[in-house]
Amino acid sequence: FLCLSMTLILGIFLFLGKISQAKIEVLHWFDACFLLWYLVAGTSLLWALNFAEGIFTVQRIFTAFVVYLLLRFLLFEYGEKVLRIMLICNVVLTIIVLGRVFWQMSNSPTIFRLAYHEFTAITGFSTQRNLLCSFLFLTLIFNVLFVRRLKQQTWRIACFGLIITQIFILLLFQTRAVYVALAVSGLFFLIGIQRITLFFDIKKIIGFVAVVFVLLGLVWARYYFYDDDFWVYLKNFDVREYASSSSARQRVKVWGKTALLIQEQPLTGVGMGNWEIFFPKNGLEDILSAKRDKVVSIQRPHNDFLWVFSETGILGFLAYVGVFLMAFFVGFKSLKNVDKDTH
Repeated sequence: FLCLSMTLILGIFLFLGKISQAKIEVLHWFDACFLLWYLVAGTSLLWALNFAEGIFTVQRIFTAFVVYLLLRFLLFEYGEKVLRIMLICNVVLTIIVLGRVFWQMSNSPTIFRLAYHEFTAITGFSTQRNLLCSFLFLTLIFNVLFVRRLKQQTWRIACFGLIITQIFILLLFQTRAVYVALAVSGLFFLIGIQRITLFFDIKKIIGFVAVVFVLLGLVWARYYFYDDDFWVYLKNFDVREYASSSSARQRVKVWGKTALLIQEQPLTGVGMGNWEIFFPKNGLEDILSAKRDKVVSIQRPHNDFLWVFSETGILGFLAYVGVFLMAFFVGFKSLKNVDKDTH
């Protein structure tokens, strides 16, 4: 981690001369929010109980910020070449990870039983199913972008097949957050495509709706005529089913106890990387099952906004939220600019 940090800092120094010559606009409001979040997180180390854990977490933010800056500089300096290399690397990594996943899945008699009974064993290279789904979801949009840049029809079809495979695996592994993310991002993607290219007309909309109904009919037929564990997937789309589960109740309790930490120190927070240390003081008896091993460590509140607020206080929370708001604003502004150029 230290070697990576040093390499990134060296990369920044190598670009400083070219940046000043090109007169690039170095700081945007997005950058300001990102930098403020890092500075507030670093300041919180002054009152962090565990300094080592805190500095490691803060430096992860630093690494992300410097990687982002280097990416901006590379795109500004080399543009299309860098973007194409990145997209190719993204496709290659996706294929490697999916290859690993299918290799693990090959040991199961049926795909659906595997996903229900043994899905925790499917890890890709990230040791956890949820992290695997995060990787596949985050690489998905870049593979979609790559399809539009391919000129040969054969390669476009192959890349499109890779995208379909990614979506299939994401649906198979039952990560509800990814289900929501796919629905929301898919909606925004379709809206963006429509504004830029005016792709959809009434005939295409009717065709799209017809395809959706056919797919829903196939899902219903698969569920009705074949008796296996496929019903588990349908249950995952039932919000009421999950709300009454032990996992949901546990997370709500964790959020409530995290809120207590925020109420105790709303201005400063408990220090970056120290949530895990302060959280148990509000009691764990109503969260952990009596049947579970007593040696249990809850590492995160499963809500990044509460997590940041509890560790860095109100200023760190606002800076963190600002990163997302500014990203959305910049994206929307870029969409409007592209829309004007198109018309």
